[in-house]
Amino acid sequence: MIIGITGRVGVGKSTAVKAIASAFTVEILDLDQLGHDVLREETVRKKLVMCFGSDILNSEGEVLREILSKKVFSSLSAIKKCNRIVHPVMKEKSITLIRAMSGRLLLIVGALIEEIGLRPFCDKIIVIDAEDMLIKQAIGAKFRIAQFQKSRGDYQKIGDIMIKNPYTSDFQKACQTAFQTLLSLPSHYPDV
Repeated sequence: MIIGITGRVGVGKSTAVKAIASAFTVEILDLDQLGHDVLREETVRKKLVMCFGSDILNSEGEVLREILSKKVFSSLSAIKKCNRIVHPVMKEKSITLIRAMSGRLLLIVGALIEEIGLRPFCDKIIVIDAEDMLIKQAIGAKFRIAQFQKSRGDYQKIGDIMIKNPYTSDFQKACQTAFQTLLSLPSHYPDV
């Protein structure tokens, strides 16, 4: 069974995964980490330099994520350029990993499950949600990314279960309970 965990920036997706992994035996495909790994690929780096300039690389030729992030999140067109480079590679690598973990209980976690094209691989989707004010308190200036993401309502529409994060210790128990509930629901087991 493959369960996607998604939601806007700063809602607590990583906290949800940690809570679930502490109570259940699961494999985890973290799209943020995969995105970081993809930036190490030479073909991806070359394309990013062509779009965003050589100042996104350090002296060893590695992508400086902070500089790239400032450039990418400067406009919608910059985000689209970056996504055209990075998302196909992420999707390809994700599908390879999903196939390698076939038959296991797998969590795919990331804000971009749908944008990368991985939603059809998920039997169920958990959406993590939180109030804007609480997100801003938790992540500060990084909240600016939210303006370039799908709306709160768009995320809520794609979930089989939605978990509200009040940023208290109750959230972890709520994640474990929701996950247990999802395990008991019938799934469509997509062909991978």
